[in-house]
Amino acid sequence: MLGRAQTTVTVLDVSDPAAVSVASRTIFDGDLVSSRMVEGQLRLVLNHRLELPRPQVIPAEPIEEPTVPPVDRGGEQTSALTLSRRPAGLLWWPDFPEPTGHYETAEAYAARVRQELVNAMTPQVYQVDAAGNPLDVSTLIDPTAIDIPEPGAVRQLTTITTIHGTGEQPVTTAGLFTRGTVEVFATTDHVYVFDGHQSHGSFGDRGLIDIRWWQPPVTTVTKVGFAADQSGSPTVSLVSQGTFTGRVLNQFAADEQDGFLRVVVEVPGEGSGVVVLEQQGESLVEVGSLGGLAPREDLYSVRFVGERAYFVTFRQVDPLFVVDLSSPTTPRLLGELKVPGYSDHIQPLDENHLLTIGRDADDWTGFFRGMQISIFDVTDPASPSLLHRHTLAGGRSTSTTITGSRWRRGDGDHLALGYFPDEGVVTIPVKTDGRFEWELPIIRPLAGILVPDDPPAWKPPAQQLEVLSFDIAGGISSLGAIDHDTSVDRAVKIAGQLVGVSASEVSVHNFADPTITIGSVRLDQTAAQPITELPAAAPQVFPAIAALIEQAVAGLPVHKTWVAKTAETAGDHTVVFAEHASGAVHRLISNGPVAEKGWAAFGFDGVGNLESRPLARLARGEAFAAAVTEVRGLLSDAVLERLDLTRDTDGWLKRRGPWFV
Repeated sequence: MLGRAQTTVTVLDVSDPAAVSVASRTIFDGDLVSSRMVEGQLRLVLNHRLELPRPQVIPAEPIEEPTVPPVDRGGEQTSALTLSRRPAGLLWWPDFPEPTGHYETAEAYAARVRQELVNAMTPQVYQVDAAGNPLDVSTLIDPTAIDIPEPGAVRQLTTITTIHGTGEQPVTTAGLFTRGTVEVFATTDHVYVFDGHQSHGSFGDRGLIDIRWWQPPVTTVTKVGFAADQSGSPTVSLVSQGTFTGRVLNQFAADEQDGFLRVVVEVPGEGSGVVVLEQQGESLVEVGSLGGLAPREDLYSVRFVGERAYFVTFRQVDPLFVVDLSSPTTPRLLGELKVPGYSDHIQPLDENHLLTIGRDADDWTGFFRGMQISIFDVTDPASPSLLHRHTLAGGRSTSTTITGSRWRRGDGDHLALGYFPDEGVVTIPVKTDGRFEWELPIIRPLAGILVPDDPPAWKPPAQQLEVLSFDIAGGISSLGAIDHDTSVDRAVKIAGQLVGVSASEVSVHNFADPTITIGSVRLDQTAAQPITELPAAAPQVFPAIAALIEQAVAGLPVHKTWVAKTAETAGDHTVVFAEHASGAVHRLISNGPVAEKGWAAFGFDGVGNLESRPLARLARGEAFAAAVTEVRGLLSDAVLERLDLTRDTDGWLKRRGPWFV
């Protein structure tokens, strides 16, 4: 169905490296939360939103205002008057519009709600061929197979699915309703689904004399197991479930060892700590805990290493806590270290040293500064120490996808960190926002404040892959940077060389001197080649439009790759033509010239309601020159009517109905 989130699993055949092809493609309803590949099996955790429809308004005829007819008073006619709805005694009363309809009946609305819930609780899985043509549609999970939680509001359906990497075996799924934010921790044998939600007590629970109306957050954890039946087909089952107080930061906040689930939790206002759970029957029971650490600080990062848990909290300074879990039922605090700033990501170097990525901060105000990479020595856990610290250029406007947003915690992409212990190298993709560089005023006792004459200099945004060497004895130093047109989000080691990968390029470098490019290949050159003949600008019939309609009706995504093929200038506007993989052509009108080197930047990130949307890309810190002013699709009215869509007065596609969504 249109508007439903979907996740696509594509299997590539790489048996012939010179002719890589698509072996199979499977599309699942739902947003991807997490995925793992274990022994040839792909495990997916998906969220499916449960959204209730609004009551419908049934239009009715407008209500006419009652009037008083003219009155004959001895031959003198008085004009007809409209009865006023203004309450007596008020000189002014707003002229509210009269209702022109009424809501549907409760029975009709309840029937629609039931149907919407059944649809949302019945996600589909679609098999398509290499070209995207639908082959088969089946139900991912039946509503009767969904685990029902304790009474209370639920937010979404969460499904855990296993599928063989080749796509040859059937899809197997288990599902449960979840209430809040879902985090996932996975091992070879199990997947743990953490459902964090707020718990509000009722007057009956609190009693009339209890003034504490707010309750701390609660997390429900479900253990999911994987096995195989007698025929060898994979199976998924909900093994056990438990609840504890507090919330989970991300996947690194949980760990399993010797049958015990260890979790670092944060309870707002009460501090951070560790809870240990053990499976007893079908329940996960709390058997050990340690809490109340740094009660007025936020939890920023966590990492488990063997029998220890390391985690960082922050408000004005960065306490690094070391917790001993050698006795799971009695966790204890071994030591802590307070240093300026905080750590957003922890990477163990060995059993006694940690490398962290975070930010510097002011000791007194907690106002954060630039990014910094640190090495901590935890050989003596009772007295951890800071060995080395390296600060990246760019100040507080610099960020990295490894740690995520500067304003959120626990949302980073740890796979963006390139960690190469044999070479003693780490790579960090960084991005610096554009900013004005102000020259600070000079304060002199006799002359007062002297303001610089020169205006502030604008420093454009930039992005690059920082390559750093690290050594426990020698410290951290910069080896240089790798720069592509787009963000270098991944670095891998191939044949002993450092390979940087971005959306626009793959480049090869030496670990000792990454500033020298040994070789590279552009990924967007084929997309930048112009065609020799302009397509017609008028609406036209496309050969593959019927296939697109079939996919849309079946619920399959219709977005593919859009390629800007050519452009022509008409007056002060430039018309760019983009071709869809199906053969459909869209035109995009800009209010400035389009250089040939920028054609590839004019892409389309998808098709919303079968219309194109402009994709604004950054290249070397500068936005693409042409500002988009108008995008028009070339779908005919007949196609729109078949898909139950219409155009508004501005030409944009909308759904039919009382409300346009």
